Amino acid sequence: MRPNTVLLCLAGLLLHIIPQANFAQCDTIFSVNSTLPFDSCGPANLTFMGPDTVDTWIWDFGDGSTPDSTQNPVHLYNTVANDTQYSGRLFVTCNGGANFDTASFSVTIRATPVVTLTSTALNDTICEIDKITFTANPPGYANYKFYQNGSLVQDFSTNTYLTTFPILKSGDTITVVATSAQGCVSAVSNPKVTFIAGIPEVSISLDSSELCIGESANLSASGGDSYLWQPTGDTASSLHVTPTQTTVYVVTTTKNGCTSIPASRTVFVDTVLVDPGVGLADPNETPCVDVGVELSAAEGLQFEWTYPQGIMVDDPTLKNPTFTFEAEGSYDFVVVITNLFCFDTASTSIEVDRCLNDLRAPVPEVFTPNGDGVNDTWIVPDIDYFTGNSVTIVNQWNTVVFREDNYLNTWKGEDKQGNPLPNGTYAYIVDLGNGIPVKKGFLVIQR
Repeated sequence: MRPNTVLLCLAGLLLHIIPQANFAQCDTIFSVNSTLPFDSCGPANLTFMGPDTVDTWIWDFGDGSTPDSTQNPVHLYNTVANDTQYSGRLFVTCNGGANFDTASFSVTIRATPVVTLTSTALNDTICEIDKITFTANPPGYANYKFYQNGSLVQDFSTNTYLTTFPILKSGDTITVVATSAQGCVSAVSNPKVTFIAGIPEVSISLDSSELCIGESANLSASGGDSYLWQPTGDTASSLHVTPTQTTVYVVTTTKNGCTSIPASRTVFVDTVLVDPGVGLADPNETPCVDVGVELSAAEGLQFEWTYPQGIMVDDPTLKNPTFTFEAEGSYDFVVVITNLFCFDTASTSIEVDRCLNDLRAPVPEVFTPNGDGVNDTWIVPDIDYFTGNSVTIVNQWNTVVFREDNYLNTWKGEDKQGNPLPNGTYAYIVDLGNGIPVKKGFLVIQR
């Protein structure tokens, strides 16, 4: 028996055939041949051809099947999961069965791909704005052809196909065919029919989009079965809000498993700030007479100050106007603060001081205490501001005729016993009690 072997590879099937075997007992030469389908892998039908110069044939196909005793049998090698090689043998007899011999052959059946198709669609349904991925399993084949309604849509080595509406329409069918590296082609996979659900449209109604601090608004959504509001996280269709600042409210709705494109409404909040926050621009400042004092209001866009008469102001519509006072005392102010669309009022009181270190005018040198109601008392301007003051009056003989601490402009030209002093010239000593030099001079009483 000759050892040479011929290897045939046709359409994914390998057939190893010993082309010629000599049977010494049969005293003849014969060969084992077969025909192969050129366009298939496993399963594969092979037609074997036995020699004509023998009497009987027994074919062992090497796959555990029942031997065949015909000269030219047709044998089916079934589909295999992995490439499989089968070693077969032909037994022949000749010379009326007196002699016999054998010939060996080898057949390799390539595995044919088997694919299944899945998708990311829940219950084979996606929403109009969703993407869907179809996956052919198992991965690893050389090529995957995806078909949509029978038309090729992707021919590539990847085992996934990504698409979306409107390329994929409701009711379209996707299938896949896989090809192995050896050229074996699978059957068409299971079909995946996908349905497209419409996207709901959500709308919002709002009873008031402009609020002042403390006011509320009501929002209501429609168009779906369930709702989700942001930033509150509420899930009801209606929303009652009392925002403290301008807020954008966003809602989505879900219907038939599909979520809408978000809708939004803005609620504007006008934040007018009132007391505290209205008063002196510099809280450490002491308001003084004849010195400009700056007042400050809370935040807003427009301002209108109301103030007592006799006060000078640079501009009563400023946020921080400057007021000038002619006299000390307590002064009340009211400001109306207007913002975008809300307004409020605030008020404050200012205590104005004379802020003196000395008398603003010279000490009077004459007065007329004659009871006519005019200049009847010796009035020293601003002496009352210096509560630690003292006043002393002496006559021409250097006798003290009047002395008083915390003098309040009440002396009528009388001596210590309350008797009127005669007309004449007197000396005064005024001590303000604040450490500055005392004031001395002459005073004339003229009745």
